Amino acid sequence: MKINSRVCGEIEVNEAEFIEFTLGLIGFEHLRNFILINEEKEDKKASIMWLQSVEEELLALPVMDPSIVKDDYAPEIPDVILQGLGDFDKDDYLVLSTLTVPKEIEKMTINLKAPIIIDADTRKACQVIIDNEDCPVKYPIYDILKGKGE
Repeated sequence: MKINSRVCGEIEVNEAEFIEFTLGLIGFEHLRNFILINEEKEDKKASIMWLQSVEEELLALPVMDPSIVKDDYAPEIPDVILQGLGDFDKDDYLVLSTLTVPKEIEKMTINLKAPIIIDADTRKACQVIIDNEDCPVKYPIYDILKGKGE
């Protein structure tokens, strides 16, 4: 199947690659199916990926593994929330956070307050709000990423 992406243009995707958000994303509850686009980089650990909506070509959110910029990031996610993703081992889920990349790239931030949890086996996902003051919505990351690239 082919979809259009504002980031990558027309791309070929397999429905088996879909990530299903049964409740949608915060602010985009009506959109349920996404794919994860990972541009190949030499240093894959520091790469920014795109969470692309299958239903809405204009919606592509930059995301990354938050542990890249905050080593001790370990959000407490209630089991009741994870049960909606199916039976899986907590070690088998992927945690991603959305990025805000303004025109002044030095002000780039990551949202640690509302991580995206993806079950690698079932490809079901949800976004949760973390009740922790150490997890801000706008955590500055430009200097951290710049330091990792040097």
